[in-house]
Amino acid sequence: MKYKYIVVMTIALMLFFLLPFQSQAYTQKEIRMNPNEKTKTIFDADGNYVVIEVMPDLQVVVKTNNTEKKYVIPDVEKLKLYAFADIKDHWAIDYIETMIDMGLLKGYPDGTFRPNNPISRAEFGAVLTRVLELENKGPLVTGANFFTDVNTKDWFYDDITKLQKRGNLQASIYHNILRPKEAITREEMALWLANEVEAGSNDANYSDNNNMKFSEQVKIISSQQLLKGYPDGRFRPTERTTRAETAALFVRYLELKGIKAIGGIQG
Repeated sequence: MKYKYIVVMTIALMLFFLLPFQSQAYTQKEIRMNPNEKTKTIFDADGNYVVIEVMPDLQVVVKTNNTEKKYVIPDVEKLKLYAFADIKDHWAIDYIETMIDMGLLKGYPDGTFRPNNPISRAEFGAVLTRVLELENKGPLVTGANFFTDVNTKDWFYDDITKLQKRGNLQASIYHNILRPKEAITREEMALWLANEVEAGSNDANYSDNNNMKFSEQVKIISSQQLLKGYPDGRFRPTERTTRAETAALFVRYLELKGIKAIGGIQG
């Protein structure tokens, strides 16, 4: 597990119990630090301050106006489940933690993961690129861009051009308009990933096959159980994909490719 991840998931829980502010308004206030932060200073309305400093030996130094205390982060692995309060009881917690441990997905600066939030085409493309580069042990080749609404200044530009070059993403299917900020659908996930997967022996037939644009790709992905249907027998191809579903899909994909997962799921 990465050091930065250890820091952010332990500080959020630990300081809730251990950090006393001089002002009553801030007593036992929970502090969450961005993974890139090593030091954080907080002032209250009276000018009192607290400085939180993370040390290389996994100690946390807490300085206030009059005191300085050191805390040793206890039982890091036991605190893992509390890294993001909104995944503690989620069905995809193991998948989410695995993707985070491997550096393939990230949480938000406020300490949440938001597992049920939809994931956009741009975001999904970025995660897919990271997964494929992990699998290939090196960066993918960038190519030409054929989407009129994807620009060189977009943060996801390289990811989208890499996927076009590799063949995962074909602009003609979208009539050259990606709408990258829109949520990707379940069948689009299958479309973007299908040429990385050989059809398996599991024959998945869904009652809503006739409602699919990309039924062949869904069939391939489902045959390897990377995506699964619902208890009512439907696949629900046009439903928006969540961040949790994305995590589950890619952990299963990595296991299929023989890449041992780090964290809660073992391949």
